Amino acid sequence: MTMPLPDSRLAHAIVDDVHRDYELVTGGMDAEADARPMEPIPVHDPLGATVAADGVYKTVVVSTGINPVVEAFPRDPSRLGGRIVTIDQPVILCSSRELAQQAANSTASAAASPASAAAYAQSNAPGALAQVVTTAALPAGLYSVTVNANLAGTTTGADANNMQLLANGVVVTTLFVNSTSGAAAEAQTFQLQSAGGAFSVQAIAAGGASSVYRAQITATLVSGSAPSGVLYPAGFYLPVSTNFVVSNQDQCWIAATSATPTRVSVLIERK
Repeated sequence: MTMPLPDSRLAHAIVDDVHRDYELVTGGMDAEADARPMEPIPVHDPLGATVAADGVYKTVVVSTGINPVVEAFPRDPSRLGGRIVTIDQPVILCSSRELAQQAANSTASAAASPASAAAYAQSNAPGALAQVVTTAALPAGLYSVTVNANLAGTTTGADANNMQLLANGVVVTTLFVNSTSGAAAEAQTFQLQSAGGAFSVQAIAAGGASSVYRAQITATLVSGSAPSGVLYPAGFYLPVSTNFVVSNQDQCWIAATSATPTRVSVLIERK
């Protein structure tokens, strides 16, 4: 607001009154200056991340030998969520530094213990007690085990029912096997209590010279617990190339499982 210069004592008093009234109304602020947009304040992230208006993007490297534990997300009420992807090796995600520092996270047994296994293989003219197919080792528990077994090549009546199922090297039962070459395999399902180990199928007697023995095993854990001496991770096991979405505002820590360095990419979405 622009006022003419006063030329008398009375004019000075009038101008002072006007300025006083103006300040009471406007709060002493210049209305035009108050309407101007404010300049943004630059933000520096000490982690070297790229900071944007809607998120933070960074990649960290972890390994058991150099950088075993890294904070992915701090506790942040303004966070909408986030994503984590591990690129080179599996990692363990934990809700605190203390859990991330647990020894079980950085051992080979930290890998998620399988709850099921499936395997298929064949054996040409197998000898007596020769293995046809074997699953990966599984922890102790009650399993539903389905076996499909059939024959190919040149077969004889001696090849009929000439395969058996084993649990951890112990014979469980003889399998039904049609002696006709190429006959469809008939699914046979068993509920088996295992002390831990692999399921397998083997020939009982030697197969024919031109026979082909084929078998598939699918084993699914029904109930069970960890066998003695096996360590399990103290958090969530994140496999390679899996996009893990975080939808809360709690902290999240990354624990390495291997001495091989792995890159882990983190996206934080803010309000």
